[in-house]
Amino acid sequence: MPTTADPLPSARTEGPSLARFAGPLLGPFVGTYAFNSASVASPSIARDLGASPTQVEIVIAAYSVPFAVLLVLGGRLGDRYGRRRTFALGMGLVTAAAAAAAAAPDASTLAAIRLVQGAGAALCTPQVLGTVQATSHGVRRARGVMLFGASAGVGLAAGQLGGGLLLGTASPGTGWRLTFVTCAVVGVVSVALATSMPPSRSNRPADVDLVGTVSLGLVVLCLVVPLTFGPTWGWPWWNEAVAALGLGLAFVLWAQQGRVERAGRVPLLPPSIVSLRPLRLGLVAVAVYFGGFGGMLFVFTRTLEGGLGLSPFGAGSALGPFAVAFVVVSLALGSATRRLGHRTSVVGFAAMTVLLLGAAATTWVQWGPQTPWLLQPWLVLLGASQGLVFSPLVSLVLAEVPDEAAGLSGALLSTMQQLALALGVILVGSASAGLAQHVGVAPAAATELTTAFGLFAVCSAVGLGLVVSILRRDASSAARVGAP
Repeated sequence: MPTTADPLPSARTEGPSLARFAGPLLGPFVGTYAFNSASVASPSIARDLGASPTQVEIVIAAYSVPFAVLLVLGGRLGDRYGRRRTFALGMGLVTAAAAAAAAAPDASTLAAIRLVQGAGAALCTPQVLGTVQATSHGVRRARGVMLFGASAGVGLAAGQLGGGLLLGTASPGTGWRLTFVTCAVVGVVSVALATSMPPSRSNRPADVDLVGTVSLGLVVLCLVVPLTFGPTWGWPWWNEAVAALGLGLAFVLWAQQGRVERAGRVPLLPPSIVSLRPLRLGLVAVAVYFGGFGGMLFVFTRTLEGGLGLSPFGAGSALGPFAVAFVVVSLALGSATRRLGHRTSVVGFAAMTVLLLGAAATTWVQWGPQTPWLLQPWLVLLGASQGLVFSPLVSLVLAEVPDEAAGLSGALLSTMQQLALALGVILVGSASAGLAQHVGVAPAAATELTTAFGLFAVCSAVGLGLVVSILRRDASSAARVGAP
């Protein structure tokens, strides 16, 4: 969104240099690294702090829940008070909380610190896409979106690899603390570089919708908490009751947001924006993609450690070539998008589906010490195909969203990403473990990982169908406009 201090660029300049986005583009890395590294370190946290399984889950959820709940509000605050200022505030909270987490004496203190860290991540993350969309366009905007997707993906991989490395090489009791120190160091660099971030804010900032914010928070809590703690608590009856309450509140929230918009005010989730077909379908595609991805990463590490006896670093290293392929393709998307345009994500989803089925078959047929090596060709190609998916998908969705909704659309995409990552770990992890128990085919770890690859393949196929649906609608609309 333009401001008098930093107007939208002309077609000649396409906006500020991407070097000025170096600081904010570290934001997605820090956000996903903080989530994934803590997940990898959870067994060490439990052992060193004497925490129960429920306490460890609270430590993980304490970050992901406020992150997901407050993202839309964070986008709105950036629209109103300036995205550069809001980003610096949010990343400052993330950095300070990471430093404090490294010295946490017990699980309760760590969970409280992680709440602050999640809230800070919710403040800074939506400012990145919002600023890219509002201050640039054309090739420069497309590259900014690609870098956003690459940064988030690198953060996930670094959490897996870096967390495993620190846990495997540091002295007992210090590895998980060093993961937080690493997060704090990157955060300091991000805040320092954010001073060159192009300033932007909305010309027509909306008042904060307190009713909508609280209602959205309740909806997310009612849906996330039962799924997070249900497996540990044995799925008590009230789990289903709370989840049903969340669904009911979602319908109430949607009706309330419609009334606010019809009254001429700006709600937290304007139905006129959220109902845009590309945005709506794109959000679902992001959800299924990251849900399958997050679940697969979790099960992959768990089965290689528990089923094959690999160290955390060994299990994380098995994903190293996958991560490298993802980053390389994400950063070199220009030629692919010039040839394929928005169809790039179609190619990526189609390739992912086939490759995941191949990985599932390999795991089922050839389970043993050689499995991580046999999976490498599939994983390298899978990383490359994933590089074709996320950034082009975000570009496709944002192309249909007006600049006035830059902060909102970026926040919605990030909200869906975080919720899907957290719920994917729970749902895919529980389904894989449950099937391994009931099938009774040894070894159980092979069944778990095969199931995770298979579920991710289903998610990829669903994402493919959603993107094809968006493109078909766009093509038919263009044909009607061009008809005499």
